[in-house]
Amino acid sequence: MTEQLATLISFLMELNSLVHSSCFSKDFLASLHNLDKRQTRLLLRTIWPALELADSNLYGDRYKCFFSYVSAELSPLRHDKVDFAVQNFNGVRDVMLVIYEQRMQSRRQILEAVKKDYLNCDDGAILRSIELTIRICVTINIQSSDISLGPVKSNTVPIQWEDGATLEELIRAQFISSENVVLGHKDYMIEPRFTAALLASLASIKIEWTDNLAEHLQYNRNRRAVKIYEHKICLIHHLEAATSIIPQDVLTEAIDTLNLLFPFDGQETRDFLRQQGKDFYKIAHHGRIRLLDLRDYNYWRQQLLELIEASNEPAHSWWQLLKDSRNKVQYWTFWIAVIVLIFTLFDLVCGLFSSIYTYRQFELARMQACSMDPVPPALKAKFCRKLI
Repeated sequence: MTEQLATLISFLMELNSLVHSSCFSKDFLASLHNLDKRQTRLLLRTIWPALELADSNLYGDRYKCFFSYVSAELSPLRHDKVDFAVQNFNGVRDVMLVIYEQRMQSRRQILEAVKKDYLNCDDGAILRSIELTIRICVTINIQSSDISLGPVKSNTVPIQWEDGATLEELIRAQFISSENVVLGHKDYMIEPRFTAALLASLASIKIEWTDNLAEHLQYNRNRRAVKIYEHKICLIHHLEAATSIIPQDVLTEAIDTLNLLFPFDGQETRDFLRQQGKDFYKIAHHGRIRLLDLRDYNYWRQQLLELIEASNEPAHSWWQLLKDSRNKVQYWTFWIAVIVLIFTLFDLVCGLFSSIYTYRQFELARMQACSMDPVPPALKAKFCRKLI
């Protein structure tokens, strides 16, 4: 009994230390990279208060990227921490609970609800804490310019939240339905080999990882780069929680797109994710099959169609032609041209050596003729001047 009491006291002390430590301190940010299962569960419960987590499902490597993201969000704000109302993850949890309850309300109304616990803080500090909490817990980059602090990321566009807009409206507006995109009778089926590994290796499309779900599958045609949301574990926890700010159909489709691009049974995918240093291969497909019909995608149909078209475009480089055998005509035309070029070069080299050999033979014959005694006058005048 005494041992159990000591364990409980230790647990409570650990909980108090973790969630009440300043989330802007160097020690706390460093600890995010070395959490054990118990600490991981405690921290996740502050982000998803309604989520039940079993120790058997808490693998540290599953959360490595997510905790790195949390650290990256908090680190640049260390010197501005006095301008935030919330100073620890206990406060993050309390604010998140209010946000869950008030998600149908406007930003001004959510501010008034949170303000009850922060009477000595100004509105700007409270609003910054609300938006920071949303960025951490929802992984959508809501960062209004009228209250923003810290450096602005160059590779992402912050989402502006107006006072009169509800949080639910704001989030829903980031995911526009593309179900009305017209598809041809053959265009709706996706080839099984359409994966992120194929996009990167054969289509020469650069994979850029994003922490912002609203940027998922954004394709830059000029740079041939696509952004892919990397926190699959967050999507799963939002689905598993009793309530979620992100619509459930958006969450399930986001998981489906990741299952499409990173099939669980593909060795190429496993190797690609290992090279990229990403950890969600072990999460598997979360009980959902790989959907190969574009009509099953309502929010990311347009983006997927654009990626498919980009992957089927003619090769953009010799290296791509060398590897990509999907277009048989283009592939064999390239290799036939390479073979013809090799034989042409071989003939040129052989012709060059033949010319050099003929010249050497001529020189040898000339020297032998010019060394005769006496040298015929006609031969001497015409071919032996250099030897005189």
